This record gives sequence, C-alpha cells and structure tokens, in this order.
Amino acid sequence: MSALIEGTIDSTNTNIDTDNSEIHLRGGRLDNEDDVYRRELATLLRLLRSHAVENAQFFSGYAVSGSSGERLYTSCRQLIGHLDGGIVSGVDSLLQTAPMFDYSRLQPGSGYRSMVTVVHKCSLHLLTLVRYIGVNRESYLFRCEHYSRELDAYVTVLGQLRACLYYLQKLVSYCMDGSLFPDENTLSSEEYHTAEYLMKEVEALCQEPFYGRCLAFQVEYTHSPCG
Repeated sequence: MSALIEGTIDSTNTNIDTDNSEIHLRGGRLDNEDDVYRRELATLLRLLRSHAVENAQFFSGYAVSGSSGERLYTSCRQLIGHLDGGIVSGVDSLLQTAPMFDYSRLQPGSGYRSMVTVVHKCSLHLLTLVRYIGVNRESYLFRCEHYSRELDAYVTVLGQLRACLYYLQKLVSYCMDGSLFPDENTLSSEEYHTAEYLMKEVEALCQEPFYGRCLAFQVEYTHSPCG
C-alpha cells in the first residue's frame, strides 16, 4: 500500500506524504505521476466510502428521530451520495484534464490541480473522522453529539466541492489553448455567454460551510483532528 494511503490510515497523523508530488525526469520526459496520484486518490476515496457505508449500517439501528445517531447515519448516507454522485468521477476527470492547463511540463500547476488538492484534503480529514467514529462509537466515552456535528460540517463542505467539480468539468470545454478562463475572441457569443453563466454559478455557491468548524481544513494537520 502506498505511503499516501498508509498515512491516512493512521488516525493520529493526517500529514500527506509529499514525496509523491515531486517531479522526476526520465530520459528528459516527465514521469507519469499523474496516473499514480489518480490511482492513489481513487483508493483513498474507496476507503472513505467503505468506512462511510459501515458506519451508516451501524447507526441505522440508532436512527431515532432528532438523535445524534440519526445525524451520524444521515451524514454517512450523504457522504456516500457525494462520492457516488460526482466526487469520484469529477476528481478523475479533472486530473486527466489538468496537464493541459499546467504552467509548464516542468511545473505542473493550475487551478484544476488546486481544486483536486482541496477535495483531497477534505477527503483525508473525512477518512480520519469516519475511521475514528468507527473505532470509538461503542465506547462509553464516545462524544456522539460532537462527532455528529463534526461529520455533518465536513460532509456539507464536500457537497459544495462536488458542486464546484461539476461546474469546472462544464467550464473546461470552453477554455482554449490552456487558458483557465474562456476567451471571448475564440468562442461564439452563445458559448461565451454559457461560460460566463457557469462562472457566475460557481461564485454564487454558498461559502458558509467553509468557515466555522471547517475553517482552514486544507492546511495540513500536525495533530489528529479527532483528539
């Protein structure tokens, strides 16, 4: 199992293995690390879904109306819905698209990669959270109310990121020659109008979920968020 995935399984350490993000040259050509990263991220999302399903099955038996158990069950079901409904496919699609918009082949970086990184960080935190819940949910000291609110907050963030991924996948078809923004001079008036509409829709997405409990979640944690 890769260092990236192993790092997520240790619930006391959510730091990302940055070695996988380094650029290597072989025979003057970039090593195909995008494919490696895409497979590892796909594994991370499968692990996240697996733990969400397991927790949903457990808390379905405690889903009394208005209870913390019901909120945990609902959040797990929503998490599964986000993963199946756009996160997994959206991340894979953007990672395949991102190289066309990189600053250069030697400096792979673009807004599309940045979005995938934010989804990655959120998913890492969620994996740590659902694993902690799975391990401790039957403990007498388990703070069900606290973790129901924590999980709900991060699942809501993932839902907003899912919406961002949806619009970005639409927008990319209107961006020519590696430009991150649509060019009015290269598109028909109808196409440019549609592209502008997509960008306005993204700007109109609710930003509230990214504050409060989830403020600065994209910064690597130096301690367990479940402590």
